[in-house]
Amino acid sequence: MPVSVSPVSGTDILRVLMLGTALCALSPATVFAQTGIGIGTGTGTGSATGAAPQVFDIPAGPLAAALRRFSVETGSQLLFETRIVVNQRSRAVQGEMPADAALEQLLAGSGLVVRRVDVRTYAIGRADTAAEPASPPPAPGRIALSASRRSDGAALDTELFDIVDPREVIVVTGSRFRRSGQASVTPVQVVGRASLESSGAIEIGEALAFQSPASLELSAASTHLSAQNAGLSSIGLRGLGTTRTLVLIDGRRTVSNSGNASRFGSDTIPAEFVERVEISTGGASALYGSDAIAGVVNFVLRDDLDGGRAMAQSGVTQDGGGSYNAISLTQGHAFAGDRGHVIANISWDRTGRVGAADRDWATVSVALSADGETLESDLSSYTAGGRYIGSDFWYDADGLRENFDVETDGYDSRPEATISVPRERVQLGLKGRYTGAGGITAYLTALYSQSETSSSREPQTAYYGQRFGPDNQTIGRIPLDHPFLPEAIRDAALADGVSGVTWRRRFSELGPESREIDRQTMRAWMGLQGDAAGWSWDIALGHGTYRQDQLRAGELNFARIRNALDIEADPASPGRYRCVDAAARAAGCIPLDMFGVGTVSDTAAAYIRAVDRLNVEIDQWTLGAVATGAVS
Repeated sequence: MPVSVSPVSGTDILRVLMLGTALCALSPATVFAQTGIGIGTGTGTGSATGAAPQVFDIPAGPLAAALRRFSVETGSQLLFETRIVVNQRSRAVQGEMPADAALEQLLAGSGLVVRRVDVRTYAIGRADTAAEPASPPPAPGRIALSASRRSDGAALDTELFDIVDPREVIVVTGSRFRRSGQASVTPVQVVGRASLESSGAIEIGEALAFQSPASLELSAASTHLSAQNAGLSSIGLRGLGTTRTLVLIDGRRTVSNSGNASRFGSDTIPAEFVERVEISTGGASALYGSDAIAGVVNFVLRDDLDGGRAMAQSGVTQDGGGSYNAISLTQGHAFAGDRGHVIANISWDRTGRVGAADRDWATVSVALSADGETLESDLSSYTAGGRYIGSDFWYDADGLRENFDVETDGYDSRPEATISVPRERVQLGLKGRYTGAGGITAYLTALYSQSETSSSREPQTAYYGQRFGPDNQTIGRIPLDHPFLPEAIRDAALADGVSGVTWRRRFSELGPESREIDRQTMRAWMGLQGDAAGWSWDIALGHGTYRQDQLRAGELNFARIRNALDIEADPASPGRYRCVDAAARAAGCIPLDMFGVGTVSDTAAAYIRAVDRLNVEIDQWTLGAVATGAVS
């Protein structure tokens, strides 16, 4: 079956591709029943000139999948009706050969013919339509998916597509609409397996950020200050945020990986288990809903590996810190004459911490000024010894000082900062399918991910106006008769005519604030699919769970700070002091001396220290059924 290289006019191509524009103009009440053209696009680096040989590795299997693989490997575009490849299977194409010869082998025995449109585009149709009379010209109000004549007036030797009346077209919206990146009227970019591997990234979100419109909006390097999402990786499109980007796995919605938003964690899917990634940024919300305003990212998992594959990586960042180690094992097996296939993956990786001390630039305490024109000092006004009566008094290691200037006397928090959060992950993947004698295929996919991250930052702060609790209480000022209040500060407060001393302090005695997060994600779905009477159907049940256990240490209990500042002489121990509140004393309240660096005792620090635990649980069940076919 030779490939015809007769040219097709620009008018013909325009009529084929104008389907997408026409459908977008239809009223919301109309529905497109996927009887239109399939558009296969690839981003591969192979030659699509047809004559230049290249290496192919396309396994035997469904013809639609083989054509998608061909498109990716050659970087070419295929135009075809989706219905003509349903239930069709292709032979394996392996070895070095021209693209035209590879496509001829794929279509051998299928009853389909192919014609080259241009240097990177092929059109595929049924061979038997060549003997049929030419289709009549389009009726008024109708759209021709291909022209019946070339621009020179000659009849085309093969009529590829039908004529569709827009009044009879139906547009189905929703996440179960069967559109892959190669059968879509919206622009789609495909990042193939070879491109993912060439990036060298152990986390798939990083690989996409370098090769696609997707950006890694949350990562280990950008979430170190986040209360809930420290160490989480999440991709987004068009700069609209991760919650406006819909992420699918094999075209299916999955459970969220965040407790405060519907957000997919790209670090929860094994990179070695992904065959390709399809990205659409045009008009996706009309198809999938408001959670796809920015676009859709679809991870297509591998299902064609027959044999084993192992990957091991180890490295360190150029400037030190952030060392990483990764191991992945993948095994696939076809059985029952290729009617069944199963593939499994296990992956482990660990990435080390990058601290500010590992980078010279990260410890320079300067920031851009508010006008954006100059650099200025970036120090904190909350010091380890405290600041009192505004900026009148403050403490450093040498004792009580006056006239605090933040640009020279402020606290430098940068050396204790985390630039990139350390993480350890274990991931499991399983995918299987089996096609019975009746043509019905049963399938199962299961993914599990467990990750542990930890981060730390500078010690916490508090001030007299700090609000807390359901009643919105404040810690309060220090009374002038407080036994620990230095005379110089008391005299200045009396001279100002105030009843209490304002204060701000960093409680360095408690150590740095730290967060440890354990995340576990499980996703699974199973279903049946098949074809009957010209219709394709699919029914599936899915379940996803997300568990997050977060421990935050080094926090402050503001209510206990207030109790520990409200003290009186201890009648049982002359010269000593105790907390005024009896209930607080019973809970271990210890008088708090904040005046000076390192003046908070270990027992007082233990009393005001807070350890927070956050548990997030998300469960998602999905049941979906879809049928697609021609509507007469």
